[in-house]
Amino acid sequence: MKRMKSGKESLYEIIEIGYEKSKKGFLHLSLSSLVGGIYIGFTCLLFLMTVGGSPTIRESDQGLANFLGGVVTPIGFIICFLCGSDLITDGLLYTIPPLLSKRTNILSVFSNWAITFFFNLFGAFLCAWLFSYQTSLLDNDPVNSFAKAYLSGEANSSVWGLFIKGIGGAYLSCLGFYLAVAAQDIVAKIFGLWFPLMAMGSIGLKHATMSMYYLPLALLIKAPNASFFKYFWNNLLPVTIGNIVGGSFFVATIYYYLYYQKVVEEESEDNGSGGNRLDQIELSDNEIDEDADPNLTRRYRVRKVDSILRSKSDGSDVGQQTDSESDMSDSD
Repeated sequence: MKRMKSGKESLYEIIEIGYEKSKKGFLHLSLSSLVGGIYIGFTCLLFLMTVGGSPTIRESDQGLANFLGGVVTPIGFIICFLCGSDLITDGLLYTIPPLLSKRTNILSVFSNWAITFFFNLFGAFLCAWLFSYQTSLLDNDPVNSFAKAYLSGEANSSVWGLFIKGIGGAYLSCLGFYLAVAAQDIVAKIFGLWFPLMAMGSIGLKHATMSMYYLPLALLIKAPNASFFKYFWNNLLPVTIGNIVGGSFFVATIYYYLYYQKVVEEESEDNGSGGNRLDQIELSDNEIDEDADPNLTRRYRVRKVDSILRSKSDGSDVGQQTDSESDMSDSD
């Protein structure tokens, strides 16, 4: 078995995942988003304790300190992917392709974004208050002084710079999730997530759900010059908008165009050469599995039909080989 799906196969997988996510009820989506915010909060706490607890490395080699922070960044995202939790930024990868292919509508997409955003925020706040503040894990130096300085810097950064960092953060984050969908086994999925997200953390690019954790934590530990207004308007909002641009356009839309259009062109070529593959094979209900969506279009059947054609072709080859062997035995 090959370890990775093709880009075309991965796109269809993402469209199907996104379609299934669009059918989630409010309670399901809200709980999934809540725990997603908690998992990313754990990642941020690990980042602060790991980098903040290494003052010698920060003072002697800032590049190594940045890399150390990047190494721990993917952990919460890996948990979210493997457990099926929802994140506002990485959910862009799952909502835009189904929208462009008319599997969902704009109202469903905006509803998904709104619910995911607010419950990611609630989960991140819960992690900041319960697991970071109430446990006193950040009370002692050097972690405390680093956390205050880091959060104060986040609240007072350039809005434009954070917007651009948000674009880059979603770009790498969504690429990681794309690679994880393409991977065929759990080890490949973990590595597919790890490297883009490690790059995101090492470079210092921004992810909205991580900012959701830092916002309440900055207020709880009384970081200098960090107010709710500053953190929300000067950090969380520009990062979120940047994430939407980076994830929905640079990854979801571009890869949709690259691979979805390719499938449409292949289907057109088949029509011009004496018939479409879809018309040359009779599919039973269990083969095409249309129960989940009775309006399944012809384009979504290409990948399924290809696999069925290959399997039937292999079966016919085996049958022909068996027949030839029988003829040889009869002649003997």
